[in-house]
Amino acid sequence: MAKKVKIRKKKEKEEGGMLFSSTISFNFAKLINKILFLGLISFVPLCLLMFFKLELENIRQVNFNYTLESAAFVENIYCQYQEFYKLIANDLEPLTADKIDFILKHILNLSKINSGAYFLNSKGKVIKYIYPGGEPLELKNSLNIVETEFFQSITTKRDLVVTEPIRLSYFQHNPVILLGFPIYDSQGGFQGGFFTTICTNKFYQVLMEKRPLGTTSKVVIDLIPENRNYFLSAFDQYRNLHRIEKNTYISQWLDTKGGRGKIFFHPEYKAYYYGSAVKVEGLPYYLSLSQPFWDLFFQDYLKYLKGFLVSNLLVAVFISSIFYLWFLKKKKSNESFLSQEKLCLISEVAAGAADGILNPLASIRGFLDLMMEKNFDPRNLRLLKFLSLEVDKIEGKIKELMLLAKPYYRDEVPIRINDLIQEIINEYQFSDQWEGYNFVLDCCQSLPELLVNPFEIKQMLKYIIQNAVESMPQGGEIKISCFKSDLEKKVIIVVRDKGIGMDKKTLAKIFSPFFSTKAGHLGLGLYVSKQIIASYGGEIAITSMVGKGTKAVINLPLR
Repeated sequence: MAKKVKIRKKKEKEEGGMLFSSTISFNFAKLINKILFLGLISFVPLCLLMFFKLELENIRQVNFNYTLESAAFVENIYCQYQEFYKLIANDLEPLTADKIDFILKHILNLSKINSGAYFLNSKGKVIKYIYPGGEPLELKNSLNIVETEFFQSITTKRDLVVTEPIRLSYFQHNPVILLGFPIYDSQGGFQGGFFTTICTNKFYQVLMEKRPLGTTSKVVIDLIPENRNYFLSAFDQYRNLHRIEKNTYISQWLDTKGGRGKIFFHPEYKAYYYGSAVKVEGLPYYLSLSQPFWDLFFQDYLKYLKGFLVSNLLVAVFISSIFYLWFLKKKKSNESFLSQEKLCLISEVAAGAADGILNPLASIRGFLDLMMEKNFDPRNLRLLKFLSLEVDKIEGKIKELMLLAKPYYRDEVPIRINDLIQEIINEYQFSDQWEGYNFVLDCCQSLPELLVNPFEIKQMLKYIIQNAVESMPQGGEIKISCFKSDLEKKVIIVVRDKGIGMDKKTLAKIFSPFFSTKAGHLGLGLYVSKQIIASYGGEIAITSMVGKGTKAVINLPLR
């Protein structure tokens, strides 16, 4: 007995150490879970910040590329006029009416943004013109541009002249860009010139059609004279021309030397703008394009953000699901640890009961037996037998508790399972408490004996049959059958009842320690039964349907 106690205490000490280690591991897992959760929370704003930075760089690149394309578009127009001017510069004399008409038609067809072509004389008076889709005509209304900067430039330069957007009364409200070249006679005398008008709204429309970032109001598009260093005008969505004060210098807005755009505060519109400026090759101008920054940012950022959120939503859900499942697993492990701790405490109680209660009970039983032998009074004998039965009950309960402690050593003897089941049935049938129950035993008489501990197997079967009895409060039939499986060399025991049954949720928990659907029950019967069966290398399976009953199948290997 002392040796058994030492072995049990050693095992309990090892289990206690394992439980302590498992508890520490679980607490550490909870700490890691919190760290990972905080990391996940921090990951989202970091991703958004990184995406903001990438999108800003994308805006810079796209805006700058478009500005380059727009500048190339202007350069191409200028080169076409320049090539045409070189082509006809030495073939203007004599300047006949047919030659003027030919030149006017050709100038008009050089670009789709031209709104008209004109011929002026040496005094600055326009005398002939042509509009898209028409023929050259004499100008009846007086149009004299002698006072303009364009006329002053064309009389002093033997080259193409480009003006900033200007307003002429002849063109009513539409500002125009004048592009033309002079005509000189063989002696070098100024004879007049040809020029075309590029309507700013048409120019703006063509550029906006090329812009890939959508349309926003108050877009600043301008040709900036290289020698002026300030914005001359801004075109908005409604084709209006806005003059900007000349003390608003371009260096405050755009990086004309660095070749990249920048964010600046627009003094006219009182908002932050993003823009780029590019030198137009061959012309003394910068072409600039600026837009309201937040309009530009959100119309592009939100589009990509939507794609970003949609594409990463599944990833976030997947990661969250993993964390959730991991948390549930840890929670279940924690519950299992708590259950094991309770079982350890009960095992300690059972071990203490075995040493501290069974020995005194054995002494009491010995005295009762001695008194019954020497006392022949029938009334006293009946009382002594009653006390002996009560001692048996106490001893039985203590042994049930001892089943929770792992049986490191047990006595095994060969038994007939039929006889053991019949004993249990007799106990129920002879008890007034279980009237109304019909036990049907169907066991093969030639079953081989099992090498087991009789008390353990009997207690296991009592737990299972007890559950079947309690599932039928009004009484009913409980069928118990047993047979040998030659293929697997096992004895199979089947217990069926027609009770209330169990749902799937309850069925999944029946072997968990401390789980019970009945008030006042500890919830250890089936848990202990499964442990006993497993200790012999056997298995138990329970199936049930609500309202139709339950079936328990136990198989014990032959040894």
